Order: sequence, then C-alpha cells, then structure tokens
Amino acid sequence: MAKRLRGWKLDQALNRGSEKKALVKGKCSNLATALLSLWSHGKLAASTCRWLAEQAILDGATHPELHDLAKAGCHGQYPANVQRDICARFIKDVFVPEPTMVTTRCINTKSLKKEEEEAGVFLPHLMFASLGTLPNFSQLFPVEYLETFWTTLEKSGDPALKDHPMKVKNWKKFTIPIFVHGDGVQYSQGNNLMVWSWGALMACFNSLQSKYLICCWPKNATSDQTWPDLLKEITWSFASLAKGFHPTHDSSGSPLKKGSPFFEMRGKPLRNGYKAVIWAIQGDAEWQANSLGLPHWASTHPCAECDATSDPCNKGKYFKNIEIDTQEFVKVTHDETLANPCSSNLLFHAIPGLSTKFCRGDALHIMFVGGIHSHLLGSVCHYLCYYNGPGRQKKSPQERLGVLWESLQDAYKTLQSKTRLTNLRLSMFTDPKHPHSAYPTLNIKGSESKHLLPALLLVCQSMLNPGIFHERCMLECMEHLQKVVDIYDEEDIVLTIEKWTEVFTLAKGFLDTYSILNQWGEEEERLLFHKVYKFHSFQHLVENSRYLNPKSTWCFSNEDFVGKISCLTFSISPGVAAKRLSAKVAPKYRILLHLLLTRDNFEDTLQEFSFDL
Repeated sequence: MAKRLRGWKLDQALNRGSEKKALVKGKCSNLATALLSLWSHGKLAASTCRWLAEQAILDGATHPELHDLAKAGCHGQYPANVQRDICARFIKDVFVPEPTMVTTRCINTKSLKKEEEEAGVFLPHLMFASLGTLPNFSQLFPVEYLETFWTTLEKSGDPALKDHPMKVKNWKKFTIPIFVHGDGVQYSQGNNLMVWSWGALMACFNSLQSKYLICCWPKNATSDQTWPDLLKEITWSFASLAKGFHPTHDSSGSPLKKGSPFFEMRGKPLRNGYKAVIWAIQGDAEWQANSLGLPHWASTHPCAECDATSDPCNKGKYFKNIEIDTQEFVKVTHDETLANPCSSNLLFHAIPGLSTKFCRGDALHIMFVGGIHSHLLGSVCHYLCYYNGPGRQKKSPQERLGVLWESLQDAYKTLQSKTRLTNLRLSMFTDPKHPHSAYPTLNIKGSESKHLLPALLLVCQSMLNPGIFHERCMLECMEHLQKVVDIYDEEDIVLTIEKWTEVFTLAKGFLDTYSILNQWGEEEERLLFHKVYKFHSFQHLVENSRYLNPKSTWCFSNEDFVGKISCLTFSISPGVAAKRLSAKVAPKYRILLHLLLTRDNFEDTLQEFSFDL
C-alpha cells in the first residue's frame, strides 16, 4: 500500500506554494473575517469559503489566517472535515454556553405521529452569565442608564412598578429591563419557523448583537405540547434571571441533584449582583394571539386591554368606534391582569410580576406594515389617482399616478430622505381592473411607509385644496400622524407628561378626523379610509406610551434578527428532518454569536453584502 502524502509533501505533489512568500503576521485578515462571516451567517458553505481562501493564496495573499482556511479538510481533499477544521482553528474558547437540550413532544412530519425530540434551547440566565464575562458587558446591557431609567419610570407613575418583586435593596442600579420577542418566519419554500429571542431593552447595537436566540422550532413539526414543554424551561430560566442568581431548584421545583449541569453553579450570582426582568413582550398581533393566547382580533371580544366588542350594535364598546369622546371602553388594569390573566401561557403564571400588560403594541405592524399608515396612505393615493370617483375620470389614473410619482421624488429630495420607494404602481394599493370594489391599502415595507408619509404630506399640501372639507381632513390626518411619529422618534425611552399629552391630543385629532373621512366615503359611496382593528390597537399604543416609548419596542430590528435566523436555518436544513432542525441550528448560532462578539470588525463585514446564494 502506497504511503499517504501529508503536510509539505502533499503541497509539493499538488504544486501548492511553489512561490511561497513570507506570511503576514499581525491583525486579523479582512478577507478571512469576511469568509468566516459568510459561512457563520449561512450565506456560504464551509467548503466554498475554504476554496475562496485557496484562490486568494494562489493570487499572492500571504496572511496566515487565509492559509489556515485553505488547509481545512486537508486542502479540501476531505470536504466533510472542512467545518471541523475551521472550528478547531478559529472557534476557540467559546464563551457562549452550549445549548441545553430540552425534550419536547412534537410531530413527525413524515408519519404525522406524535414523538419526543430534543430542542436546542439557550437558557437566558446562562446566556446572561456568559455575556457577563465579556469586557463590553456594560455596552451590551447599558447599565449606566439603569438608575435614570427606573427613576424616570417611577416618576411617570407606571402601575407595573407597584409592589414588583424586583424592588429590593439597590434595585435601580442592578436591574436591567429586557424584552422577549417571538415571530414566525419562512426558512424555505413552504416551511416556517417560530423564533423566540430576548435582549436588553435599551441596547443600541445591530440586531444580532442586541438580540439573543432562545429557541426556534418548525411550525409543521409543532404539536399542542411542543411550546408548553419548551416554555417550562424557558420561564424557569427567566425567573432565575429576575433574581440574579443561578437556580437552586429545577423547573419542576425539585432541588438540583448532583450530576445536573446546573448543580455546581446553584445559588451563585449571575453577574456581580445584576439581574434582568422582562419589561416588554414584543411581537405582532398574530403571534400574541396564536402563541401567547391573547384574544384574537377576529373574536367577539378581541382586545386584551379593554372590554371592546366586535358587535356593531354596541356603539360605545364597538372596536371600530375610534372617536374617543363617544367610547365606553373599560380598561383592564395591571393588578387585574395579574390576578386574572386572560391567557394560560406560562409566561404569565411562572414569572412573578409579569402580566399581559407587558405585551407591548407593535408599532411596526400597527402603524407601518398593513396598519394605519397603509390604510391612510392607500386611501390618499387612491383619491389622487381616481379623483373624480367611479366612472367619472377626466384624466387616466395612470397619468395622475405619474404626476404623483414625479412630485414624490422632488419631496424626497427636499426632505433628504434616505429610505425611498423605488416605484409606485396602482396595483400596490388597489386592483386596477376593479379599483372601486375594495378598500385600498398601500402594500410596502415598514421603513418605506414610515418615510413616505412626510413626503406624501408635502406633495398633498400643493395638490389638495384646504378649502374643500374632506381634502382639508386628509391633510390634517397626515399632519397629526406625522407629528406623532416625529415625537416618538425624537423623545427618550420614557416620555415626559408634556410630550405624552401632546401625543395623545394629536392621536385623538387623527382618529376623530379619520372617522370623519370614513363617514364621508360612505356618504359618497367610495370605499376609502377603512376602519380596522389596528386603529383600536393604535389608541392603546398611544395610551401606553405614557410609560414606554413605542420606539423602544417596535419590531424593525427584531424582524431583521428573525430574517438572519431564517437564513441560518436554511443553510443547514437540506437533508435534516424538521424535528431535528432546532438541535442543528443552535450550535451554528453559537458559533455566529461567538465570532460576532469576539472577532474584530466581524459585525461590519456584511453591512454592504446583500445577495442570496
């Protein structure tokens, strides 16, 4: 048997490094960092990254990190070993805790039978303790602002602070407010994933640095026991995090036994006295209804915050009654939700002090995506394009749309807007073949909707006539709503009473005027300015902004995080059964987070990179 060539002899046989140059030592290689980033984000396979590093060396690159990448898998001779070798070289002393494998009951997508499978769960208290070992802990969890935040919140009179179990000695200095977020996302054609994450409420980093994965699980492998099994461990961990100590008992309430992975650390502080409490539960209305068990918007009693009903005969309590002066809603208090939660979800039963009042309205979906912005902007655009009403057009809607589009471009330039619509078609807010058969809604991205309103307002100030009552109402509607968004953008995490009063007055003016426009549309037999449940949600969002600025809880960044987890899941999904995905995604995410928080410039490498392979 011929002897296998190794090392320099193999290089010589394959004519590698025949013009070998002195290796460059010093800082990390930018190219190696970029390749590691592409691999860990799920954009490229490990074998592809190795091959690219080898091509760079053949072109004369000399950095030792590139040589290490190129050598992985015995210079690519054994592709299955490339990822192992990359981890051995670049993923050392990983500070991120290994995922805890939690047995959960699920569905086998092939046999459709209920089975047990392990899910990879990053328990929040363990993640917090590990992040506490990093030198930039105070930036990941902005501890210098804690006392100011709690003092300001206390002055605002937030009822959630009353008798909260976190209020012990020096609680303002050592208690970190955090959020929990959940959302579903598609990771491959026809396959969806439910993703739960958490992070510091006041963190200002990008999505992957400020949000931490708890667990993900495919929807098609989910049974009615899957998430209750997972949440039993997750809520147990959050309860320990709220105390600031490693648990002494397991999730069933029994004392930890020798041999348990948590036994050695039992009772010890997580991080120098710091603790973290859930102060916001974030997610869209669908997630809050389907996953948290809150009332569904299509039910008879759709609201968790008041006794609104879907019965139009009861005008005072009808959720479509958005005129605040004529409403008869009875609001649910924090104490009432603590005593009688409207949900059986473990979050509201296993964590002291946490109630459904912490489910913050998601301004991204209430206002910008399919929300009040979409209905207002869609109706205004429809009115401008179909100005004379059904069957009475003097100019074609397409011609009017062209004028509107040119005016919007000028308005964007005037406002120096960084986020702009790239095009505007009739089909984006109506059916061009049947433009008067349904209420218009403008279907665009949240950031596009947010930046379109001020531009369209500028255009309408020149196109609409304030002397015509309904056109003046349109201008007032847009002005009020834009001022609300501006105040939220400009103010701190807790609004002053003066600013909140101003916001409430503006929101009331918007809702009252929009209701007038809805009535005008009915009288003119034009389907414009539709009233939907999100207008009711918007009212609660404004009321609750007295204690927490919606800017701190809207889900722009969370959606970005969920998208990145989707990409990561897709990269490992081929050939992996749905019920095994969670256990496979967790180790890959662990590598990504470690590189992200420990490798220089790692977080910047994909800022300009935006293509899918």
